[in-house]
Amino acid sequence: TTFQNDKWTIDKNIYNTFGENGVALMKIYMNKLLDLLRKRNIDLTIAVYPWPSQVWFDDLNSMQVNIWKKWAKNNNVEFINYFPDFVAKDLDNTEKLQILEKYYIPGDVHFNNEGHQVLANKFIKTYLKKE
Repeated sequence: TTFQNDKWTIDKNIYNTFGENGVALMKIYMNKLLDLLRKRNIDLTIAVYPWPSQVWFDDLNSMQVNIWKKWAKNNNVEFINYFPDFVAKDLDNTEKLQILEKYYIPGDVHFNNEGHQVLANKFIKTYLKKE
């Protein structure tokens, strides 16, 4: 069978089955985390990054991005969007495979060393802007 849980941002049926409840729960837990951090005077930064399916299906303006960007704005939380660093519209399959091979562990949703370097560089840039 084809793995589907990662496609909740691009398929409404999968969202209805897996994503909707998961997003609702995550908002509850993120609100609790934010409350805990604010009570301790600790800043929060959240980030979203694409899984390989989102790269493959050109999911640049992902539901995931929109959900967490809105949550961050409503809660005055720093937000980092890594989707533009890995997802581009109108790439052919060869170009998408090159991105996946360059930045991800083969057959996995996690980044390899080069992918982590992209994340780290953007995080540092964002962090230094706040200073």
